[in-house]
Amino acid sequence: MISEASPYLWATAASAFAGLAAGQASRAFLVIREGATRAARRRSARIARAIAFLSLGILALAGLLVLSDLAAPRTGLLPFAALAFAIALLAGLRPLALGAPLGLTCAAVLCGLGLALSGWLSLGEATEGSPHEVASLLPYEVGPSSFRGHLELPERDSVPVAQELGLGAAELALSVECLSLAGPLAFLGDLALAFTKPSVAGTLRLYRVVGISAPGGPSLSFPVPAYIRLLDLVLPLSPGAGSEPGGSAASSSGLFGLASRFRLTSPPAHLVALEPVSYSLRVVGGEVKFY
Repeated sequence: MISEASPYLWATAASAFAGLAAGQASRAFLVIREGATRAARRRSARIARAIAFLSLGILALAGLLVLSDLAAPRTGLLPFAALAFAIALLAGLRPLALGAPLGLTCAAVLCGLGLALSGWLSLGEATEGSPHEVASLLPYEVGPSSFRGHLELPERDSVPVAQELGLGAAELALSVECLSLAGPLAFLGDLALAFTKPSVAGTLRLYRVVGISAPGGPSLSFPVPAYIRLLDLVLPLSPGAGSEPGGSAASSSGLFGLASRFRLTSPPAHLVALEPVSYSLRVVGGEVKFY
C-alpha cells in the first residue's frame, strides 16, 4: 500500500498530468494535413483535454504541498518526476504511436519488479522500539550435538510457514537476506507489490529467510523465490565466505545507490528442549540488525 504522504506519489501524478497537458497542447497547434473543419474540431478537443489534464496536475501539486511529508527523504525525486513528465509528454503528443507502447512498457516494468520481489516480505516499521519477528523455533528433542524442532514463520515468503526440521547441532543461528530500496525504487516497489505495510521514511525494507546453521558446523538452506534470477540480473549478491553474528555475510549495492542487498546471520542460540527461540529484526540508525 502506498502511503498518501509519499511525495513520490503526488510528484509523479503532477508530472504525468502536466506532461499529458503539454503533449495535448503541442499536438493541438501542430500543422497537420487535414481539412480545416476537421482540424479545428480536433484542435478544440485537444485543448479541452489539455486543460483537463492541467487541472488534475494542479490538484496533484496541491496534494504534494499539503498532504505529502516534505520532511521525508526525497532522493531522486526530481529526476523521477522529470522522467514521468517526459513519458507523459510523448504519450500526450502521440497517443497511439507512442502512448500505447510507453504504457505497456511501464506496465511490463512494474510486472517484472513485482515478480522479482515476489517471495519477499516487508519489514514495515521495524524500529528499535518495535522489533519484527521473522521466525520462531520450538525444539522438542535436543541432544548433545543434534536437535529436532518446529520452525514457524509469521508470514510466508519462499519458505513454508511451518515445518519440522533437524540438524546435527545444539546451537542454532538463523540467516536472512535483506533488500533495501530507497527513493523512487521504494515507491515503485510499493506500487508493484501493494504491501499492507508501506515503506517507511522513503525506504522499503524487505527480507526472506535463507536457512539455519550451526557455528562452524552444518547448515540447512531453504528454497529461494521462483523469480530470484530477475533480481540477480540487476542486483547480484556478492558471495561471502562467512559472517559475524548479526553481520553481513555478503552484500551488494547498485542502481545509482538506491538499492542494497545483504545477508545477515543471527547470534547462535543454545537450544533447550521445549524452550522456544525467537528471531527478530529491527532497524537501528538505518541499518537492519537482529534483535
